[in-house]
Amino acid sequence: MNKIDINTLEKLLNEGNAVFICGNGFSMNFDTSFRSIYDNLKNACNEVSRNLEYTVKSNRAFEKKCKENYNAVKKKFRSMDKSKVEMIFQDGYIFAKSIMENEKLKNDIKKNHFLTELVFDKNELSLVESIYLTGMNKGIKYISIEHWPILIYMYYVINCINPSYYEFPQNNLFLDFIKEGNYNKVNLLPINETAKSICCFETIVNGFNNFYKFMFLASIFGDGKAIDISKLNKVNQLSTDKLNFFLNKFKSLMTLNYDYILENLTGREVDHLHGKFIVSNDREYVYNQSSRLKYENQYISFSDIIIGDYFINKNMVSIINNLNSGRNINKKIKSESYILEENFKNNKIETVVLFGLNINDDETSMRSIILALEKARIIEPKIIYCYFEDVQATEFKEKYDKLNIFGKELTDYGANIEIKLIKTQEILDEYFYKNKKTM
Repeated sequence: MNKIDINTLEKLLNEGNAVFICGNGFSMNFDTSFRSIYDNLKNACNEVSRNLEYTVKSNRAFEKKCKENYNAVKKKFRSMDKSKVEMIFQDGYIFAKSIMENEKLKNDIKKNHFLTELVFDKNELSLVESIYLTGMNKGIKYISIEHWPILIYMYYVINCINPSYYEFPQNNLFLDFIKEGNYNKVNLLPINETAKSICCFETIVNGFNNFYKFMFLASIFGDGKAIDISKLNKVNQLSTDKLNFFLNKFKSLMTLNYDYILENLTGREVDHLHGKFIVSNDREYVYNQSSRLKYENQYISFSDIIIGDYFINKNMVSIINNLNSGRNINKKIKSESYILEENFKNNKIETVVLFGLNINDDETSMRSIILALEKARIIEPKIIYCYFEDVQATEFKEKYDKLNIFGKELTDYGANIEIKLIKTQEILDEYFYKNKKTM
């Protein structure tokens, strides 16, 4: 692993087929709202309450449970002002703190098989710990928006364990919304299901879990900023000509974001690994549920967007499919790993440039990239990671070694991928801004 400069990057891009994969750090350069998603949550709540249509098509019991749970939370949100909305997540941090500071509780959660241990030393409690440490050291607004639903899961887990030595924090808005989201208490799972499966299922259908997703998606959508580049408040500071020159060096473009900035800039096809906002008047159903936001004279579908923690909202949602009514209404969505594998194979990708990603939040994406390079049979693969702060360069190397744990042959392949690092500011100065100003 070595650090390179902008000249070396250009040389590497000219030598072989490369893919540009970006995260939220890319979109932040185009509008301040992508940097401060939490600041717009009250407006987002209003948008969801007034203009979002949420429908479910499944068996009657499942449909009733989902809708009643969601409507109960929606009703509670209507009366909340901006400070109260912000307090919800402050109280979420307090709940996470109460878990992480109770060693006996953590041991019992592990002992009772409520955790999923991933090969790179991460489980459900790791996300709780991240909420706790980030909230304590940096503040609530630095906590990954993807992590919050794991606290809903922990609520059900703790209730299932029912420990005499632990008490939930009192007068806690985050917990109040979880309870409100459990309005319909009918059990829809078979009697012989494991306690963990029940907790996962109840988390998925909790009304707060759904409202959380819609609220953050509405905030990211930003009253059209995600699909209309003319609404972005920093775009005039950027050189679209230089940016297009840079992006045209790549054989393909991919993003973890839901917005259309790359498409609007380049006019090219872009693969969205976690779904995207779709302008459509048709209702799209994924896992028997449809969500669409009325915007101007059209609708923006949220249905195929993947948002939330890896363990429940990304990995366990298939539980919902087991309860469908047999209607063939669900949109087929391609997994992140499938999209990467097809792209790398078809475009003979040799070099992967990662821009604006946080290695601590995107571990599964990183593993999928390693797998895709190997399946495409790339002989001399390279990964170039763009880092903003020096500590991120060190973190990438440490995290990469932990992530690269597969069978021996694949692990050896991952270990031989050439890793290079480049300071993000060099790319920003060379290709993004009209006037150099970041160095």
